[in-house]
Amino acid sequence: MDIDFNKWGFYKKGIISRTPPYKPVVVDKKALFNHFKGAFYIRWDSDFDKTDNPNYYHVIKDGDCTIESLPPKTRNQIRRCLKNCEIKQVDFQYIVNGGGYEVYASEYRRYERNGHTSVAKPEQQWSAGMKEAAQRGQEFWAVIYEDKVIAYSICLPKEAHIDLVTWKVDYENYNQLYPSYGLVFTMCEYYLAQENVRYVDDGGRSLTEHSGVQDFLLEKFYFRKAYTKLNAVFKWYLYLPLSFLSRFENKIKYNQLRSLVRLYKWSR
Repeated sequence: MDIDFNKWGFYKKGIISRTPPYKPVVVDKKALFNHFKGAFYIRWDSDFDKTDNPNYYHVIKDGDCTIESLPPKTRNQIRRCLKNCEIKQVDFQYIVNGGGYEVYASEYRRYERNGHTSVAKPEQQWSAGMKEAAQRGQEFWAVIYEDKVIAYSICLPKEAHIDLVTWKVDYENYNQLYPSYGLVFTMCEYYLAQENVRYVDDGGRSLTEHSGVQDFLLEKFYFRKAYTKLNAVFKWYLYLPLSFLSRFENKIKYNQLRSLVRLYKWSR
């Protein structure tokens, strides 16, 4: 079995498929674990938008995205942002030079206030990551107020869909301008108008549920849940402890361990 290792990534001790969720995935467990040293598990999706399993789904927006199709309150907040801010595609350097790191750091302070232990990268490491994202073909959007970046997003075109890789907002200082509303609307309106884009994807159900982003998209922008099968295989020595810990999922405080337990449960 031939494995294209470029179709897999190593992230937080896991081997993650980079193949679009609607395409078949070739999984050679031995080869993947041998190639990605130190990994605890392999994860991939299948049966995209075709299963009735309620545990796991992608949060997607398909069809048209017009301001008239959205809830009245959402429309008002979009208009407030568009009136006061400029939203446009930019290169990564524009975000780096325009205050993007403070936006990034602000999000991590918000996570911490909400009780989720997360550590922001140092600015130099964050800047290097932005450059690497650009080299991988990812696209950047910025919300600009008085010549300063107050929100940004990173998107990745993937065959028939657009992956919303991440988006960050400085809610501490600019929440009254509703930058998240203007950003999401502008991106969806732009991408869904393209003939080759079937949908915009915010990714699979969050294992940590640390930000509330997916609930925001479902409620405010009428994204929907595309139920999907979550697949995962673990190193042999993890099955017994994960099976035991799954009984106490809600009592686990450590985010990474709770995520691993949820991955085990949701992929059964």
